[in-house]
Amino acid sequence: MSITIELPHVGESVVEGTIGKWLKKPGDTVKRYEPLVEIITDKVTMEVPSPVDGSLVRLLAQEGETLPMGAPIAEVATADSPEGAEPETASIEIETAAPDSPGTTGYLLKNVTPVGPTGGAAVELEEPTGTTAEAPAPKPAAAPTPAAPTPAVTAPSGQTRLSPAVRRLAQEHSIDVSQVQGTGLGGRITRDDILKF
Repeated sequence: MSITIELPHVGESVVEGTIGKWLKKPGDTVKRYEPLVEIITDKVTMEVPSPVDGSLVRLLAQEGETLPMGAPIAEVATADSPEGAEPETASIEIETAAPDSPGTTGYLLKNVTPVGPTGGAAVELEEPTGTTAEAPAPKPAAAPTPAAPTPAVTAPSGQTRLSPAVRRLAQEHSIDVSQVQGTGLGGRITRDDILKF
């Protein structure tokens, strides 16, 4: 059997690759995972390995040639391939592991709908036995209440915690940070707090 090697898809934004250097030539014996060719993209230079043991039959792309991802680049004959066999396409796929135990089950989420501004969802769960269980009725979302300004976070020594950039900005503007109300996470004083003071 003969396998066609394709230019692998390496990322969503990478649409083409250039054959940098062939590491094997036609007639060479190759082992599984042995590098066949260097591919150059705008993001990475990588080696494409052989997916099978066999021999390199022919090159379908030359060094320096730029091809779209998924384009055939070479053919590898496996040890059990008869002459003149039609090549199959080899695409490198990630195998998913089987569950650790035969009793492992999961739930299928159905009819997922947003319930409000919190981003939570009301869902219907499907039991492994085939019966369905309704999720408890969602409670009406409470209107968000404006957060009251929180006091500035203080370090154990009693000093207000600031980032170095905020501390420098306060010093440049001669601002007493103990007088500034923090609006950041946990009442932390931010750059905007200093600029608005």
